[in-house]
Amino acid sequence: MRRCVGVATVALGLALAGNASANPPNFRAAEQLCLHQGGAFDPEPGQGYDCFKPMGFTADEFDAAQQRCEDVYKGSFDNVGSTYFCKLN
Repeated sequence: MRRCVGVATVALGLALAGNASANPPNFRAAEQLCLHQGGAFDPEPGQGYDCFKPMGFTADEFDAAQQRCEDVYKGSFDNVGSTYFCKLN
């Protein structure tokens, strides 16, 4: 009986640890950069985020956004016209 209780306790601990690591990342740093650049931030929890700026971004703004995506979130960066995207890997 004690062995069953011990196994159940370990299994519960592993399940809770798995749930804690499955939480989506906090995109606060990306949101602050997007807003600072004059964009509109759109998070997709667990998937990534995008930032839209009607007049478009400069090359330096794209570079900063790409660095934030790849270094902080370990995501894949892409940009199309006046929007950039960061997809989580």
